Amino acid sequence: MFERTRTRSGGLEAVNSVVLGAKNMKTLINRFVKDESGATAIEYGLIAGLLSIVIIAAVSLAGTSLTAVFENIAGKLDESITTP
Repeated sequence: MFERTRTRSGGLEAVNSVVLGAKNMKTLINRFVKDESGATAIEYGLIAGLLSIVIIAAVSLAGTSLTAVFENIAGKLDESITTP
């Protein structure tokens, strides 16, 4: 795969450093692929975001309904006060 050439110092430093760098890169990539801790954090973040959207929608719908209920109660109270 690599052409082996001798340097002036008589060694194969250039080739060895390329091979060593490739092995280190392969090890790093394998470790990155197997590591799932970051994926779990992202999943929890997505779940929290989805829950917050659902809660905001539910509160806004409930708020609209509660406004109508309290307006109805206020109207009934006004009627009961003015009607003897």
